[in-house]
Amino acid sequence: MALDLASVKRHLNIPATSTGDDAELADTLARAVAVLGQRVGPLTPTTITNEVHTGPGPLVLDVYPVISVTTATAGGVAVLDAEVDRSTGELFGSFGYTPRGVRVTYVAGYDPLPADLELAALEMTAHLWRSQRGGGSGQVSFPGEGEQDDDDANPAAAYLLPYRVQSAIDTHRLPPSFG
Repeated sequence: MALDLASVKRHLNIPATSTGDDAELADTLARAVAVLGQRVGPLTPTTITNEVHTGPGPLVLDVYPVISVTTATAGGVAVLDAEVDRSTGELFGSFGYTPRGVRVTYVAGYDPLPADLELAALEMTAHLWRSQRGGGSGQVSFPGEGEQDDDDANPAAAYLLPYRVQSAIDTHRLPPSFG
């Protein structure tokens, strides 16, 4: 299953023929993907161009997980043996452990997107969609939306990731960044 407008509508039980909110739903999906991307890295393959590393020590790419390294140069010379630890973003190659002027272009993200992250994106989209629609009598209702769920029962859920989203992304979380 793809992470697209059709899958969001299926997840929210919105009929495919109902198109009045499509632009808003697509924007909500984009926001949900951005929120999750801050916690687990890009959900879709994303090209990172000409990232430069100049300091000593191990070279760790800024965005991960890493799918592949497109090019790596050290001092303007191609590093032909560049290899990456896909989960940590650490890059190894003939530049050694004291990289100076290493320029890297690579693809980060997930391909394919794991099922738990797809579910997390759909649940985050649903959470954002429902919380921005409010609970008043003017709320648009679709089949299956009348039931109370964990997020509706917890007023703090409007400010936090829903627990089911947190649970789905736990194994993919990026370590905290310092600096």
